[in-house]
Amino acid sequence: MNTAYTLGRILLPILFIWLGVQNILNADDLARTLAGYVSLPADIEPYLGGLSRYVALAYLVGAVEVVCAAMVLVGLKARWAALVLIVYAASTVIFTHNFWEMEGAAAASNRLQALMYLSVIGGLLLVVACGSGPSALDRRA
Repeated sequence: MNTAYTLGRILLPILFIWLGVQNILNADDLARTLAGYVSLPADIEPYLGGLSRYVALAYLVGAVEVVCAAMVLVGLKARWAALVLIVYAASTVIFTHNFWEMEGAAAASNRLQALMYLSVIGGLLLVVACGSGPSALDRRA
């Protein structure tokens, strides 16, 4: 059981690490998407070192994905990191894979993406319930 839980905790966050890196590498694309869903005040741009507010948010989203996924992977405050990833995954389903507002092939494709995210949320809920588990960084302190 310990080996299975550890392996699951290691495999579960791979999706978020990959997506987070992709979001960082393609921050401009994510920024355009975020601009359609989130309203940010223009007043913050002078504090962002020349970045647009939506590009800065895209980098932040990617960083949160990578950092929280890495925390789950190594078992460092995995419950808290899993909670953050649950909120992120649920938001992704609601705002970008809203198949209930689509038709045809787009609805079918987004329904599948939403169901995959729901499955990942289920795994993350297990991490929230059971904690970091064996072979975790939290256990080595």
